Amino acid sequence: MALNRAKIHFDNIFLNYDPKYEGLRPIGPYLVYQLGELSGEPGYYVEKHEQFVHEITFVLSGCGSFIINDRQYEVKKGDLIINRIGETHEILSSKEAPIRFAYIGFRFKDEIQGPIAQIKEFIENPSHCIANVGYNYPFIQSAFSNLFSEILLKDFFSEVMIESYIHQILGLTYRTFSQKKFIKYITSESADQKLVYDIVNYIDTKVESIERLSDLCDVFGYSYTYLAQKFKSIMGESLKTYLNKQRFNKAIENLQRGRNVTEVSEEMGYQSIHAFSRAFKKFVGMSPSEYKKWVEENKNF
Repeated sequence: MALNRAKIHFDNIFLNYDPKYEGLRPIGPYLVYQLGELSGEPGYYVEKHEQFVHEITFVLSGCGSFIINDRQYEVKKGDLIINRIGETHEILSSKEAPIRFAYIGFRFKDEIQGPIAQIKEFIENPSHCIANVGYNYPFIQSAFSNLFSEILLKDFFSEVMIESYIHQILGLTYRTFSQKKFIKYITSESADQKLVYDIVNYIDTKVESIERLSDLCDVFGYSYTYLAQKFKSIMGESLKTYLNKQRFNKAIENLQRGRNVTEVSEEMGYQSIHAFSRAFKKFVGMSPSEYKKWVEENKNF
């Protein structure tokens, strides 16, 4: 991926490639090239390049233009974009609302069959290009977030979990584009699901300004107990956990942008850098300074 003034977050994360698969990392039925999160300065540009892997991109915030085979598409938060092997691809971010997106680049193994073979056929169909996920935004966002977290964790069960999150991303992508039943489900979402989607959207866009969970009560007009109960029933994790996760994801983003640890610690409201470092290590698995060093060693421009 050719870049101009852009930050790669988890680019080329796999360090132990398999030479049998031409430098790709085998994970279940997939051969993974790279995955991560990209953002940059207003108006940043990803130069035109040809895909040698399939790539699924999920817009987390902001807007911009994706130019695929010289055809321009306007994209916004919640859009899924599929780029295929052999297609040309370039990106122009908005100057007013810089685009931020998660992505995964991969191929399929030759010997796949069953549902994964059906997903492969779908991915390789050029008629599927861009679609918006609607109220399923938090589920796809969660799949990408969990995937990145699992890669950092790196324990004996991580590869199984990584494969499961890739399954989720591809399965939700398939349903977003092709399942009438799924589309009907989106349009008939309950009030509870819409409320939770709005909470997720609010946290994602205003995470730096949320000082207390009680702030959400003033915004949405419900008690914290009510909001927490609805959120947990739909998202499968507590409201507090999700807010903390997004706060630390923002801290990670700021560290990747070159901010120093003290600044990030103060922005997150910690009274001491030591308390921030302990909390950061508990979330990420390494201290902020260790993480900054890791980013420098693994970034690939």
